[in-house]
Amino acid sequence: MQLVGGLVTAAIALGVLFYLNWRLTSITLLALAAFGSVMALAFQKLRPLFRERGKINAEVTGRLTESLGGIASSKRNAAESREELFSRAGRTAYFARAAR
Repeated sequence: MQLVGGLVTAAIALGVLFYLNWRLTSITLLALAAFGSVMALAFQKLRPLFRERGKINAEVTGRLTESLGGIASSKRNAAESREELFSRAGRTAYFARAAR
């Protein structure tokens, strides 16, 4: 119902505008139609670019996640090797080695 009401209101308003000044109304409608056509054409061209951008963004995010996961693994492995050194030689040997 709102759609029909909106269309009726727009038709009445367009009729009033044509009654007041048909030249200015015609020029305005042509300008709006040209703008709409240019925008439709632009969105047809840009839509594939936005899809490509999404793919690139997903790929970069995936690589970043893998890199950060690798860093976490490296830190975990380093911590495990330090723990192993503590358990084998004790704290004094570890600190003596670290001081060198």
